[in-house]
Parts: sequence; C-alpha cells; structure tokens
Amino acid sequence: MEKPNILHIHLRKEYFEDIKKGFKDYEYRLRNDRWKKTLVDRDYDLIYLYLGYPKKGDMDRTIIRVYHGYKEVTIEHKEFGGKAGVFAIDVHDFPGTWMLAHFGLN
Repeated sequence: MEKPNILHIHLRKEYFEDIKKGFKDYEYRLRNDRWKKTLVDRDYDLIYLYLGYPKKGDMDRTIIRVYHGYKEVTIEHKEFGGKAGVFAIDVHDFPGTWMLAHFGLN
C-alpha cells in the first residue's frame, strides 16, 4: 500500500479542543508564501492536527482527518489582527472517517 500524503498542522489548545469536539469546521492559515507553497497545487490524503508539538505517537494530542481541501476567504479574527486573507482548511469529521480507525490511522 502506498504511503499517504499527510498535511501536518500544529495548533493551540483552544483550537485543537474545538476541532476535537466538532465546534470548529475550518482551520485558518494566513494566505502567505509559506502556506501557498504548502497548499496550492498539492494533494493530501490526510491531515494530522496536533496539540502543540507532541512526542511522536502521542495520539491523545493528535487528530487525524481525511483531507477535503481548502478555500480562500477573507475573515476578521484576533489571530490575524483584523481582516486578513486566509486559507480555510476543511477539518470536518466527515462520515466514513471510521475507516481511519479501522486501518489503525487514528
């Protein structure tokens, strides 16, 4: 089986918990050169969302989701000091992601 292409994103605790509880559907990243290079014209299979920088294999601080892309939007948010162009990365827990658990990827 081919190794999946994984997008890794490190989060602050409040955002990690909101995603884990299903309160947050998108993770926002500033539309800058670093994130353009990471996202634009790239294909991913999975997203690994980390609470900070956990030790390898610390699954209590890791959320795994199927990658469903992003959209470019403008939002107003405290993290960006007001209005900013961002990549809104879809982090929904879509039905069917139970397969991740089945294959030991969660």
